Amino acid sequence: MSTVTKLPLVAVCGATGAQGSSVARYLLQDGGYKVRVLTRNSDGENAQALKQQGAEIVRCDLGSKEQVTAALSGAYAVFGLTNFWEAGAETEVKQGKNLADAAKTCRIKHFFWSSCPHVDGEAPRHWESKCKVENYLRELGVPTTTIFPSFYYENIWMFFPLKQNSDSSLMLDWFFPSDVRIPSFSVKDLGAWFVIALKNPETWIGKQMKLCSEILTPRHYAAKLGIGLETNVIFKEVTLPEFEALRPHIPDDIWLK
Repeated sequence: MSTVTKLPLVAVCGATGAQGSSVARYLLQDGGYKVRVLTRNSDGENAQALKQQGAEIVRCDLGSKEQVTAALSGAYAVFGLTNFWEAGAETEVKQGKNLADAAKTCRIKHFFWSSCPHVDGEAPRHWESKCKVENYLRELGVPTTTIFPSFYYENIWMFFPLKQNSDSSLMLDWFFPSDVRIPSFSVKDLGAWFVIALKNPETWIGKQMKLCSEILTPRHYAAKLGIGLETNVIFKEVTLPEFEALRPHIPDDIWLK
């Protein structure tokens, strides 16, 4: 008599966004897990694309503890992610605690929390809100791995698009000081790191996974972009005094980040 192996279920938050989509994609490629995507827009294009690849799509509002608990029921592991930029710090903490409470209730064996580091002194609100949830998970005793993503390479295209110069060269017009060191990685690879930790719980539960492929300055970014695009990419030099002069014009959460 043949036996059917039941695959462990992994619930993924934010699977229609940058981090969660990478996690879902790597899990589906691995083939050793059943993937459940939590989303408010189950009919959206990104959710339906994941469904076509074999994921289960569950409509879930992270603001509802009942919906979150139902969505995590039967899961072995969870990738937990919230979006500060949608609703602010208070809502993010509530959503994160709903995930934590549901993980405790559902006896999740391995919970992953996408967070930001705690810093002494003034910090971005979205760092502190995520830290509060991390501490709450610890208080509840939920077996957790905390993931700290660094700067996405992909953010260049989203927030700092290259400008065309009159001589056909390109310019990276970034407001960071020219020599600042920026820990960086591709968010598309986040899922690969996630799967490594998922397969090695004895190593990663209770630990922090800090994701960084390399540390680059803005000058390095310009040079690498030039090689990749096969054209001359100039970096607009920014001195520290010039950078400091921008302070009144930049929102606190962006500046402190």
